[in-house]
Amino acid sequence: MIDFEWWLNNEDLGRMVDYVRSRSSKRKLQLFDCACCTRIRHLMTDPRSQAAVKVAELRADELVEEKEVLDAAHQAANAYLPIAAMADVVYGDPNWSALDALSADDAERLEEAYRSAIALHRTEPSPDRNSVFSAFHAAGAAYLTISPNADPVHDVSYWACAAVAHATNPDFEAAYASGGDAAESVAHRRLFGDIFGNPFQPVVLVRTWLTSTVVSLATGIYDDRAFDRLPILADALEDAGCDNQDLLKHCREPGEHVRGCWCVDLLLDKS
Repeated sequence: MIDFEWWLNNEDLGRMVDYVRSRSSKRKLQLFDCACCTRIRHLMTDPRSQAAVKVAELRADELVEEKEVLDAAHQAANAYLPIAAMADVVYGDPNWSALDALSADDAERLEEAYRSAIALHRTEPSPDRNSVFSAFHAAGAAYLTISPNADPVHDVSYWACAAVAHATNPDFEAAYASGGDAAESVAHRRLFGDIFGNPFQPVVLVRTWLTSTVVSLATGIYDDRAFDRLPILADALEDAGCDNQDLLKHCREPGEHVRGCWCVDLLLDKS
């Protein structure tokens, strides 16, 4: 049974995602995907993957035209297909679930990617297995985040954790069998809590808290991604009469905060 106590003590991110999927906005789910990908931008070997994550974040807030989204998805597919084909040709048995999100046009280029990977493998020494699989999973995570054909939280957390596992564990077989880096998975659960809070104990906004100072601070934090200002926001909320300890505590908590943070969203009326 999923209840308040379960939510507080749970470590099963998959079940938490399933619970909020039908109870939250698509925006929140997309921002969680973006947050997971942003943590592994350094593992994305193609700048088109990195660019796609930025466009996906803009899409979540409806700040980008659909044409730009489709172009970014196409470019992310161009980055993903060659490394995916190489992973399959050289080492076999990669995770191909991202193919379900490919558009028809992008899927048609898969055969070309295979031919290129086979030709490259014949002429060049085999690259490091972990490097290939880390780049493969990072590119797949970026593509799943931007693809219009993928559901929000379509295994993006798993792909990102797998990318980290192959980047940090020198034992390829152990990394492959791990199901993803454990520490990265913990970080994702914290990101999830930052974005979704506790649905069994939602904070009710009191309109008198929304002084000009509070609104200005919250807007600047969101627009500038200046989450180091959250403790200042907590002070401003207290000055406005806020005594909700869940809200104040979250603003003062150390650690990673991201766009979609439930405290900032609450104050800015973002769903």
